Amino acid sequence: MAENPKTVSAGDDDSRAWEGIHLFERIVEAFPNDRAALDALTQAYEQVGERTLAVKHLVRLAEATMADGDDAALAALEPRLKRLAESDGAGRGALARVTAFLANTARQEEAVVAANAGGSAAPVEKTGGDAMGRTAAVAAELSLAWNLHQSGELNAEDYAKVANDITELSSSDKVVTVSVLHVLHDRGGHGLDRILAHMSKENGTPVIPMTGFDMREEVVGLLPMEYMLRNGVLVFDLMGRKDALVVIMNPYRQPLRDDVCRLLSRHAHFYLTPPAEFDAALERISQRRAEKAAAATPAAPA
Repeated sequence: MAENPKTVSAGDDDSRAWEGIHLFERIVEAFPNDRAALDALTQAYEQVGERTLAVKHLVRLAEATMADGDDAALAALEPRLKRLAESDGAGRGALARVTAFLANTARQEEAVVAANAGGSAAPVEKTGGDAMGRTAAVAAELSLAWNLHQSGELNAEDYAKVANDITELSSSDKVVTVSVLHVLHDRGGHGLDRILAHMSKENGTPVIPMTGFDMREEVVGLLPMEYMLRNGVLVFDLMGRKDALVVIMNPYRQPLRDDVCRLLSRHAHFYLTPPAEFDAALERISQRRAEKAAAATPAAPA
């Protein structure tokens, strides 16, 4: 069950933090290893002075991060554990496990480097969790919803509804675009234009309509359809030989932006677009491909 160690009045200075705590506790109930929610809980509990609960969720975050093999994120957690867990037995135990895990990883990397230098092994690419997977997408959207709430673009009620919808969408077996913008559109689009403008200003990502672009197959085919649909990205044009024009539904997802550039082997210029236009563009692509496939299929003999 979610822990509700304290309630607050509407005038409490920490009321926003407690709103987030109650919501993210529910998310963690459904997704116990959701690193974004655990991180948010750690920071929120620390903000309101609940140090024991902050340490508890920081320990859970460290365990989930080790399970994902995300060494960079784990290294960033280590000083937080040192600061929060000095007088907490569970925290000290987690800190020892984190330190040992990072030391072991460093030894493995040194062994690989030494082996490669000696020519006795092929180069090894170190891999962690799937940065573009469903969990990363959901965590990024929950983080975006929280940031919009903190900046006053979403009130507490709308924020809770959006976060709940994102969590429910993430449990679907269908390949769908899980995005704050899509949820807002599906809820009637109230405030959507304002939030697009806010995101555009914060990220320097212009809002652009998709209707004026032809969606040439040699352009849109640079990324797999499932990848575009799941991550809310779409290559819609090229500029010269080295640059691509890409719409992205969450421009705050820097790992996704980096991954798109890697997959395209090009520099990418990112833009925002309304979710309805994104969906319509993908539908046009799918329809064209279906028509092309039907035309290429020989007619059955009478």
